[in-house]
Amino acid sequence: MSSVSPCLNDDSLGPAVRGCRGNFDFTVVFEDVVFVIVPAIAFICLGFIRISKLCRCHRPIVGPSAVQWTKLKEKWLGWDVKQHSPEETSGIWNLGVFFWLNTLFMKGYRVILTLESLYPLDKALTAETHQHLVERVHNNPYKGQKYGLARLLLRILLLQLLPPIIPRAALLAASICQPFLIHALLHYLQSEDQDQNHGYGLIGATALTYGAIAFSTALYWYFQERFVIMVRGILVLAVYEKTTELRMPADGDSSALTLMSTDVERITRGVLDLHEYWANTIQIALSCWLLQRELGAAFAASLGVVAVSTLTAFGIGKLLGPRQKEWMEAIETRVGVTAAAIAQMKLVKMSGMTKPIQSYVQRLRVTEIEIGGRWRMLLAAAATVSQVPMTLSPVITFAVATKTLNTTSIFVSISYLTLLASPLMILFQKIPQFLGALTCLQRIQTYLERDPRFEYRHLDNGMVSAASVTSSSPSVAGMSGIGFEVKTLEKKGAPHVVIKNGSFGWHENVAVLKHVNITIPSSRLTAVVGPVASGKSTLCKAILGEVPFSTGSTVVPRSRVVGYCDQQPFLTNTTIRNNIIGSNHFDDKRYTSIINATMLDQDLTNLPQGDSTMIGSSGIALSGGQRQRVAIARALYLVDADLLIFDDVLSGLDARTTDHVFRHVFGRDGLLRRRGATVILCTHNLRHFQAAGHAIRISSTGDVFGEKPTGEDTRPNSALGFDSEPASTEALGSTEEPAPFHSSPTVAMTAEEAEARKLGDTSVFGYYIRTIGLTPIIAFVFACVCNGFLNNFPRIWLTFWADDAARPQRGLVQMHAQAYYIGPFIRLSGSVLHQRALETVINAPLQLLTTSDTGTITNYFSQDITIIDNELPMAVANVVLDIFGVIALAVSDFNRGRLCYGDSSPVARLRNFTTKTGTERISHDEGKRDERWPSKGNVEARGIWATYNGDAEEYALQGIDVSIRAGERIALCGRTGSGKSSFILLLLALLEPVQQDDAEYTLSIDGVPLSSISPQTIRERLITVPQDPVFLPIGSTFMENLDPLGSATIEQCREVLQAMDLWNMVEAQGGLDGVLSESSLSQGQRQVFNIARAVLKRKTTGSSVLLLDEFTSSVDADTERDMLAMIDREFAGCTIVMVAHRLHIVSEFCDRVLVLDHGRIVETGDPRTLARVDETWFASLLAAVG
Repeated sequence: MSSVSPCLNDDSLGPAVRGCRGNFDFTVVFEDVVFVIVPAIAFICLGFIRISKLCRCHRPIVGPSAVQWTKLKEKWLGWDVKQHSPEETSGIWNLGVFFWLNTLFMKGYRVILTLESLYPLDKALTAETHQHLVERVHNNPYKGQKYGLARLLLRILLLQLLPPIIPRAALLAASICQPFLIHALLHYLQSEDQDQNHGYGLIGATALTYGAIAFSTALYWYFQERFVIMVRGILVLAVYEKTTELRMPADGDSSALTLMSTDVERITRGVLDLHEYWANTIQIALSCWLLQRELGAAFAASLGVVAVSTLTAFGIGKLLGPRQKEWMEAIETRVGVTAAAIAQMKLVKMSGMTKPIQSYVQRLRVTEIEIGGRWRMLLAAAATVSQVPMTLSPVITFAVATKTLNTTSIFVSISYLTLLASPLMILFQKIPQFLGALTCLQRIQTYLERDPRFEYRHLDNGMVSAASVTSSSPSVAGMSGIGFEVKTLEKKGAPHVVIKNGSFGWHENVAVLKHVNITIPSSRLTAVVGPVASGKSTLCKAILGEVPFSTGSTVVPRSRVVGYCDQQPFLTNTTIRNNIIGSNHFDDKRYTSIINATMLDQDLTNLPQGDSTMIGSSGIALSGGQRQRVAIARALYLVDADLLIFDDVLSGLDARTTDHVFRHVFGRDGLLRRRGATVILCTHNLRHFQAAGHAIRISSTGDVFGEKPTGEDTRPNSALGFDSEPASTEALGSTEEPAPFHSSPTVAMTAEEAEARKLGDTSVFGYYIRTIGLTPIIAFVFACVCNGFLNNFPRIWLTFWADDAARPQRGLVQMHAQAYYIGPFIRLSGSVLHQRALETVINAPLQLLTTSDTGTITNYFSQDITIIDNELPMAVANVVLDIFGVIALAVSDFNRGRLCYGDSSPVARLRNFTTKTGTERISHDEGKRDERWPSKGNVEARGIWATYNGDAEEYALQGIDVSIRAGERIALCGRTGSGKSSFILLLLALLEPVQQDDAEYTLSIDGVPLSSISPQTIRERLITVPQDPVFLPIGSTFMENLDPLGSATIEQCREVLQAMDLWNMVEAQGGLDGVLSESSLSQGQRQVFNIARAVLKRKTTGSSVLLLDEFTSSVDADTERDMLAMIDREFAGCTIVMVAHRLHIVSEFCDRVLVLDHGRIVETGDPRTLARVDETWFASLLAAVG
């Protein structure tokens, strides 16, 4: 029996039925197609894909075995919840509503979240997971092609780029549904015959539409952010690995620092909206079709607006790339210079060069802002163009419309126009970011495609005679005749080094070493000697394969590990033990023997936390000698190293320590001799030369000769580059002092600050606004008021239009000028915030430099400043615009306010850094000071106690009572930790005296208490020559470094350089206007240049106090003699306080010696008189020399 359905359209796609079931149901055909056929087809297709994958897998064993069931749960048995994020086990619904974050949110409401509070990183996002992808980046098949790196990333991350497509498509569909929903709502509200079920359906449709928008948006951005995180991880890891593969640059290169911070940050911002381009294009096409259905031919007017805006946007986009590249290069220069200045801030303060360096860095910042301003003006133009379709399309479209429009037609058309204009606005605003990302990707690609360190050495597995080594044919790498075929010599035997007909240099066609024909025997100590700038360090780096230009043949052992200690040791901001053992397994016996051999055991006993003491960035909390011995200990801990190279590592140690370290490390019964290692030691010490089994002599012209040392060498010591006396190190001690160790952070977070961070500190915005100024703020607010009014008045205007269609149709053009006022925000706030942060570093006490990681401080000037320049101004603009939009629409936008709080966190960090970091004392009567102070040089120190930490029980100086007469020459003596450098730091106000109960202390120069003078003025007025010379950042000239205060004439500078035998070298590199690079001067020449700067300062300022801190540690005897003669001549009548390095300086040059022990002066007197009395402290120190 057949039955006839009363529904009029059950056999159609519907979707809604008519004439039955209350007109509130789907048709049968719609249900069969949408709910049955489509899902079935989808699952069948997916099934075939799954079957195809299973066919390629191993066949599983199926059986009722309990063991097999246990295997299925093996992953669960080994799962540690604490090591995994709940994100990894969350389903699609959990991810869509971010339910897995609720536990973290609840914890955040109870306590302040820290890094340890966060969930573990998803394993799929870790660097270990990305490693194989990074290898593909290094082997880029698109190398050399434009945007080759971008194409490769798209290829290797394609699977990670696909998941966002489905939620983005769902979001697109839900967005397109909105005009239909509005149309249905308006039609329902205007209908006189309103069906209640229809109303319920519209409520459900609204909930579904906007619920789908929310859910799909959450999933879309979740998957997209994961993709962005993978891009960031791959790029940072690739840049880091490439940096380790590049050769050692002759000049400083900070590009890696900027690429891994600023460039990667811009890339992530640019690729974040990658799916918006195709989705918005589809939305624009659909919107045009829907608009044509509603308005007819009038929709073409909106297309005309869109076409003009698009062409304008692309024209602007072509200019953005070059402008941004120029800006990125300026940021790279400024960040690199800032990082270098922060790393050597202690030396900068000692040398009195804080003002020149501060001015230099701030000039770079101003230049960077000016260059970035040109890019931002284009960005403001792009932002304005992006608003044109949204603003003008409704006006022009309705103006040319011929049909009469009612309320429904107008508002439905507005929704279509919004669908058309909104994606265009997004595209026009995001395209510049995307183009900028491509520019930054191209910069990274260029960096990754740099030629790696060229292996010009032959890697030998065994011992080879010098005669068997022949030069290879020249290659294109380096200068003429450079490059060698890398081959393996299969002979067995001990390691050694053979160089034949070698020439090595740091610049093309400029050889530092020439005619190198040497053989370094295995399992023996080889001493390398030569005068200043002869090329000893270059020879060491040539053996390491780090010299960029070379000829001849070099054979080195194929060692898995090579130990190397540079003149400037590289140390990380961790404990002493971690610096020594690194990533190696801890062996207590080996560790203890190395500590004893390097004489670090005595230092560790005096340190508050022993070998667990944090040493600060680059070991700044340690003395120079301590840093060097930690580096030696690290090389010794490399038990697998059969070749060890030490570049003048003993020059900064006192005689007793030098003798101990040499005997127990390099001597006949030392650790290295017992190990049978091949050792190369650069030295100025005649004893070390005589104790070596083999020696290499380098002449002043760069010629290298191998020879066997003898004790009866008749040549002058200076010809070999030796000191003028047998003992090369000072028996009186080095500059090593008890270091200011503190494990607590410099700035502690108070309870009020923690609560402000938890709820959002509104005072941060006040701090930020004050850096901008009143006038730009008023102009910006006025533009935002106009924007808020003009952005919302068209809605009111449309109701007038709809109510009176017979009136002439008028147009309204919205102004959008607030983007123009973002520029002053950045110029003013960026410059002021950077200046305040820089002043904080300059004026910070020594404690900040010893307790804070330089990377943390550098981050204030790189990533935080970048966010302040880019994201924060736009976030502020959006919040202010939303506020005036609220006034117009009475709708709040709380989320954007929170976003602005997030973007303002760099301002909060900078504010805390600049306001909470302690500063050095400030004098308020500087104007009363005699400009010629100190004119005599009388130093008075009575009752002085000083410590690096006010709460410490150990004092660096204890009960110092000394008077130094004007013109007197004083030598400070004592072993490690005795207080010599602390006394120098005390006179420079880097170490402040502390009050002892009710006792008064006196510290004055020429009768003026140092407490009444600002520390910066003291350092500018006194002349200080530190052991490690300090220079202005890379890019500065010889003239600027020689006369940083700009008070000398060109003729004076030339005379000083000629007197120090440096003029020919300077003239060869461009004269006084030539750029002083890292490779311009050797370590010894740097110390000579330091003396030249001091002499010039004496001529221009007339200062009568000279402080010398082991100023001849890296020079030979002839150069030392010239330096002393220059000091004797130019500083006649001046007060000189020196931490001497060599014994004859004290005996021949000084009037009085102060012997210190544990911070106390234990002996004072004429060094020649004290030397003749066996019971004196000074005589005992001399006895250590032998």
